[in-house]
Amino acid sequence: MRDTASTSRRQLLTWTAIALLQALPAGAQSTSWSLFRGDHRQSGRALSALPQQLALLWAVRPAAADTLGGGGPAGIESTAAIWNGTVYSGNLDGHLYALDLQSGDLIWSFAARGEIKSSAGVAAGRLFFGDESGRFYALDAITGKPLWTFDAEGEITSSAHPWGDRVLFGSYDNSVYCLAATDGRLIWKAATEGYVHGTPAIFDSTVVTVGCDGFLRSLAMAQGRQVGAVEIGAYVTASCAIDDSATAYFGTFGNQVVAVDLLTGKVRWHYQHPTRQQPFYASAALADEIVAVAGRDRLVHGLDRKSGHARWLFDAGARIDSSPVISGERLFFGSSKGVVHALDVESGVEVWRYDIGASIVASVAVGDGRLVLGSDDGVVYCFGIPD
Repeated sequence: MRDTASTSRRQLLTWTAIALLQALPAGAQSTSWSLFRGDHRQSGRALSALPQQLALLWAVRPAAADTLGGGGPAGIESTAAIWNGTVYSGNLDGHLYALDLQSGDLIWSFAARGEIKSSAGVAAGRLFFGDESGRFYALDAITGKPLWTFDAEGEITSSAHPWGDRVLFGSYDNSVYCLAATDGRLIWKAATEGYVHGTPAIFDSTVVTVGCDGFLRSLAMAQGRQVGAVEIGAYVTASCAIDDSATAYFGTFGNQVVAVDLLTGKVRWHYQHPTRQQPFYASAALADEIVAVAGRDRLVHGLDRKSGHARWLFDAGARIDSSPVISGERLFFGSSKGVVHALDVESGVEVWRYDIGASIVASVAVGDGRLVLGSDDGVVYCFGIPD
């Protein structure tokens, strides 16, 4: 007879070992930006330090025309990945572009089947992403050569999250998928009751996802079994950010920011601005004591992580769908007005800005001492200091 208890213990030890080696905002990781929110807990916090004075190093439009028939240059909604000196940028023209981080020169491009809104994830030399047709791809990150594909039953906006020998993502077919990273084999598929727009986070070998069905769900990594569910009561497109205390933070389309204790399944606090009632599309970023959440109310809300009370507010003067990223003592994000902002994360005071003149939906990527983001007119920008 099979010893199921021993098997479960071995699985737990295996997944725990992988988590310890690969997960979380670990100092052992490189200073690349290989995941949508920077690390497995989706903290929105960069390991790479940025120079105090940022200069525009290059700006390129890798897509000359909208090959999917919209007319004119296609835009960028997905966040870039930075790995091995390369920027990987998905485009609404249906191409994934690999650009040299130093120069912006095109290294290779790959034609997908649909628009790319999903941000790429990179691990072990493989690049993963999905498209609006519902196809999920694995490419060789160096050459762009396709390795395998997998077809979901709905569009994929959720970013790819590689973890060990697996890769996870959500789909508009109301499911979270876990595939084998090597060959795309389906390991498990977990059903929800609505679109899964955001990217699954990983905390202690548990997959944590919030979705458009208004639930936060915890899934066992081993087999996708649901081990917890918390009703939020509002549509959620953002990904959750998780801190060391096992608290998940995210904004909702019910105009609130919510903190959930993953260990107890209880909501720790709700935050809502008293007068500006607008949805939160962007994902949260975690500083030491503050969670920063940007909203369609034009504000960035700097909230106390313990209480949910507002410590500061910053008015960007335009809708913010770009998820903030923290590097050192600064918070970076873009706005629909076409401005890249940097705020002091403790005070919310603006310390730098750059007007690119085109709406920004994509979040910034921070890696190898540079800040990279794409714009609605299809241009990829890179900031840093000249070599």
